[in-house]
Amino acid sequence: MKKIVIDSIKFSFFLAFAFLMSCGGNEQKEGDEGEVEKPKTEDELAWEKALAEKDSLIPIDQDLDRLYENVTGFQKLAFESEMTKINGSQSLISEVEQSMSKYDRTTLSKIKEDLKQMETTLYTEETLADEALLEKYDEHTEALIEGWKTFSENTEEFENHARAVAFYDEIMTANNQDAQIRRNYNIYVHDYNVILETKAEEVKALGEKYMAMKPYLFFYGSDPVIM
Repeated sequence: MKKIVIDSIKFSFFLAFAFLMSCGGNEQKEGDEGEVEKPKTEDELAWEKALAEKDSLIPIDQDLDRLYENVTGFQKLAFESEMTKINGSQSLISEVEQSMSKYDRTTLSKIKEDLKQMETTLYTEETLADEALLEKYDEHTEALIEGWKTFSENTEEFENHARAVAFYDEIMTANNQDAQIRRNYNIYVHDYNVILETKAEEVKALGEKYMAMKPYLFFYGSDPVIM
């Protein structure tokens, strides 16, 4: 079983590329004995070389420091993104009610309900692995986003209200980046947790700071990296 460890965005991109390439038909199907295995590309060979050399090139403490920075950084971005959608929606609702005389009141009422549910089910650092809770939160978030899209389409002259458009764009931008933020977070958590698990004694020998490091939870609770 091949161990996968990544220490930077570059390695993450390599991982995604190598995984996609590996799914592209390199394996021979049973019975296709006459087929010739597809030669590996330069990028695939570079990726395998990087994996082989990584442990000897980067000291464990530096590797952990870098991974910890990325894990906590992407976790912070995830929380900030959710609050942008929630706070942005609150601001947009106020802007609509204060500055527009004609608007889609039915859809806005539904948006308010979805927003309340989002606030109720919003995950924390301790609950982001709770699959049931996260599914509910994401369902309400999707409903809210679709609601804002419908509202903007059904409200005449929505585009003429600059502040409303600014809040709307902010909400959509935050929503569009969520998947990539969670994906990057999970990949770095995988690498971080693997080191803590497989090199526990070496980590302890680094001192009190590293002995206190604990594994991080994955979004939806499952490791996305295929071993």
